[in-house]
Amino acid sequence: MNKNVLVSVFMITYNHEKYIKQALDSILAQQCNFDFEIVVGEDCSTDATRFILNEYHEKHLGKFNLLLHPVNIGAMNNQIATMRECKAKYIAMCEGDDYWSDPLKLQKQVDFLESHPAYTFVGHWVKMLHQKNGSLTSYYSDFKDNPIQLKDTVIYPPLPTCSYFARNNMGLPKGIKHLPAGDDALLCHWASHGLGYCIPEYMGVYRVSDSGTWSTLIDSEKEFRIMVIRLWIFSYYRPLFKRQALKIAKIFILILKNNATQLRRLSLRSWLSLIIPILVLAYIIVTNQTIKILKKWLKKLFIKTSF
Repeated sequence: MNKNVLVSVFMITYNHEKYIKQALDSILAQQCNFDFEIVVGEDCSTDATRFILNEYHEKHLGKFNLLLHPVNIGAMNNQIATMRECKAKYIAMCEGDDYWSDPLKLQKQVDFLESHPAYTFVGHWVKMLHQKNGSLTSYYSDFKDNPIQLKDTVIYPPLPTCSYFARNNMGLPKGIKHLPAGDDALLCHWASHGLGYCIPEYMGVYRVSDSGTWSTLIDSEKEFRIMVIRLWIFSYYRPLFKRQALKIAKIFILILKNNATQLRRLSLRSWLSLIIPILVLAYIIVTNQTIKILKKWLKKLFIKTSF
């Protein structure tokens, strides 16, 4: 990597031949007073995605760092490998089927973090592109509660992935490789190191298509994966989220209740991935409730003995 590169743009891709040109062009169109590199993890696509990447690599020499995996290693492993190749001071994220809509996006995010040392990450509003009918709708534009703190990230992420921009000195959260997806865990990890900010401007587009990794999942599988991620995040940051325990437990029970039939079809491996976070959640709920009961009992005892 060139020493003058200030931002590593992270991208993972698999079978995105229809969309990746738009994603790459939107990154290359960025107008900055600094250098940036584009680090792409290509997970052995079965379409022309790799061919397109090689074309761009040859056309823009020195701009790309391509990780062309000889076999498919899966989204999570691809994400980890690609993030480890991002060496610049800052990291920005854009997956192969999303794109940026503001040519000054990177400049605005760099300027913000350079002038706000207490902040570790910054995002922005995005639009959602519905591939079936081509319509654009607002997405994540309701978040206005700046600054973003760790407590704001545990139940639902307040920022979309294609808006992520962070200081690149915090490493990766432990155990992230065991999750079905790492975006939410990353946001919590960054928030545990400092504050976050959402720029109230539309600067990116999140694409919803029939071929996307997430879009092709059935609803119960989506909810199951969300449940695994939320429980993992909760167990990882458990000292800070005792008040959230019952809320997360209710979400967990609701998902099980609404998808009981479909969830029975999930593999044993999927269920085993829940055991540790569920035990941690149960432990915190029990101990937290026990402490509440003890405090209440001691308070009553104190009142009785005071007269």
